[in-house]
Amino acid sequence: MIPKISLSPWRYSSVKGIDLHNDTLSHLVSLEFQKMSSLVFLGFEIEKADFESTFADIALGGDFDVDRFGITFQAEIKFPKHFKSYSGQKLRVSWDEIGKAPIQITESYLSLIREKIRLNRYLLLNPKYESLPFDINPEILSSSEYLIYKSAFDKSVTELQQQALMNQLISAKPKSPFLRFESLLSSLKWKGSSVGKDVWKVWTENKFMSSDYTYLLSYEIAKGYYSEKQNDLAFEFFQLSRKERENQGKVFHEEYAETLSLIGRILISLGKSEEALFYFTSAKEMYETLAYERKSNYLVNQIHYSLLLAQLGQREIALNEFYKLEKSISQFHDFDQALFYYNFSRLQFSLSSFEASLHFANLSKKKLFQIGQTNHELSFHLILLSGAINFSMGNYNQAQFYFEEIINAKAFLPIEDNLYYRNALLNLAYIYQIKGSVDETESYYKQYTRLSPYSGILPLESKPNLQITNYIQFGTFEIPKNDAFTTYEESVIKSSTGRYIFNGQDEEIRARTYQDRLEDTNEFLRDLLHIDFFGTQALAYLKNSLFPPNKSYVKGENVVFIDIGPALNNVDAPGITSQSVAYHFPKMNVILWELPTEVELFLKKVPNDKKEQLYSFGNIRIISADGVGNFLESYEDTNRWLFRNRNIPKLKDKTIIIRAANSIDIYETFNKIQPHFKDIGATLMDNPVLYFFNRSILFKPIGSTKFTIIGYQSVRGFHHNFQSLDRNGEPPYTLAKYTLNEY
Repeated sequence: MIPKISLSPWRYSSVKGIDLHNDTLSHLVSLEFQKMSSLVFLGFEIEKADFESTFADIALGGDFDVDRFGITFQAEIKFPKHFKSYSGQKLRVSWDEIGKAPIQITESYLSLIREKIRLNRYLLLNPKYESLPFDINPEILSSSEYLIYKSAFDKSVTELQQQALMNQLISAKPKSPFLRFESLLSSLKWKGSSVGKDVWKVWTENKFMSSDYTYLLSYEIAKGYYSEKQNDLAFEFFQLSRKERENQGKVFHEEYAETLSLIGRILISLGKSEEALFYFTSAKEMYETLAYERKSNYLVNQIHYSLLLAQLGQREIALNEFYKLEKSISQFHDFDQALFYYNFSRLQFSLSSFEASLHFANLSKKKLFQIGQTNHELSFHLILLSGAINFSMGNYNQAQFYFEEIINAKAFLPIEDNLYYRNALLNLAYIYQIKGSVDETESYYKQYTRLSPYSGILPLESKPNLQITNYIQFGTFEIPKNDAFTTYEESVIKSSTGRYIFNGQDEEIRARTYQDRLEDTNEFLRDLLHIDFFGTQALAYLKNSLFPPNKSYVKGENVVFIDIGPALNNVDAPGITSQSVAYHFPKMNVILWELPTEVELFLKKVPNDKKEQLYSFGNIRIISADGVGNFLESYEDTNRWLFRNRNIPKLKDKTIIIRAANSIDIYETFNKIQPHFKDIGATLMDNPVLYFFNRSILFKPIGSTKFTIIGYQSVRGFHHNFQSLDRNGEPPYTLAKYTLNEY
């Protein structure tokens, strides 16, 4: 029955400057409530939805006014659960005594609360408030000091000016804890966690350790260090905050529960599981005491608590907690939902409940698929687990498929050094051992031992001992951004960028191309556009995603192909690879996107017969623009288009295919390429986009801004030092099945 109290906005007139007085005094009243015990102070009612979710027992409001004599205030309290509200007596404070107003307003609230609780028994407990007499209270501001303090709330005042005003007040009132606290808190927010120790030194040197603000300041310092992953310092200050709250009896607060939970998370990172369980359990009990089971911080604590139970072998208790959490998991980011379902699947697997384990693994996969994170590290842990589940169910061929997906991904993602990759090799050895294939078993096991550190090599046992990843703690991975590459994808894109300096090469080298150099693109497009050919499940999914129904795509109809840097300046074969696309897909709009300087050279140097050959393709357009410039701005600028007698292709409701092969992919740095993909993703969010970038094939579905690497082309045409059409034994293109399959 500990009352939860929030501060609502005060009603006030339109007198000039009254809003500044309102902000100042309501803030000072808020500080008074933060110092109380036997209550939970929720702070200001900012967001109605959040306010409702906390179920505040009492909301503090009121009517505020000013005139030339001073201020008047009439307290109002509401009991939301009982739909009751009450007003108190009008309080009047002169300008000479304005520094006393925050305490007087606080007392008027408390008097009204005590009276209504006594009369109506809405609550059983009253907040406890201890204030010093006015004449010895170091926090009472004089009228002149109040005016200086009020100035700091002016929105036109800079942070530097605010700091100067606070320093002026501190010089006049060095024994005022709240002034020192606010000054140090401002410095902490302004300069960051790097000044945390200095801030604490100033606080302790001024002998404020017994102040109510000690646990508040140490908590803010700890949070700063925690966000910077300086866990040793964060742990030290969280413990300071915890102990001070306990010493002062100010434990009934969400910040105290969060402090306990964060200490538990730090202990987990230090491998101190038993200690961490105590803190997670204590945090759980405090959240439940406060009736905060619907708050996100409570749910996060429950996730850590449940995972730890599972790791400590208390799996049945953990399972019960997981089922409870599942009802509220929709409150989390999709990626955290995927991580939750991965751990749920892992827990069910440890309990040999394989059907349930597969169900939750599929839910995790679906979430990662929806947000374009199939190439995230979590995805590969999940694929490994899915293989193990199928193996345990006797579905050896399906298990083999999953493990091989990880092995095959090495061809286009740098994953070979990861433990899950080595475990996939070992697990494949076990599959072939069951199938009786000695050679394959030995081959995979040798690959496993070659890549594993000597101390980590496991023997190949007669009874299969499949290896999978353990539980993964929340916070292990940062929440991925909706328009950014995964770490693996970024590494692949970076591997080709910035390889050559454009202006440092001769015109002939920059414009180098040859017949059939990028024919693999055409091979892929033929398979995609062929109505009756679906090939693999991955290709079928991609076809359906790229080409929405109710439209014709025969010979490239309703498709816009943009070729960035197509070697238009080549005197023998200008834009020959683009011409090939235009020839094979005559209904496809093919746009040659070339730098202005290269377009000028094309117009001046390329023989007329070669130009006429290119112009003969009625479906070709040429635009003079930077390939990594603002896409929409360039596209909509009619002055950039070379043919004035040909319409600019419309992009709305079209399938967009982009190719950057031997152009921006090798000449631009990643610092230019990453914003380029973000720009394309945002501009063409309503279009399905297929992007050939160097040898990588990327896809962005309708409604998304995120490009995902879904496969790769052969090496044909990417031999930069000589002309070759050799694929080195590779197929024209390869698709990663796991990136194009929701389950």
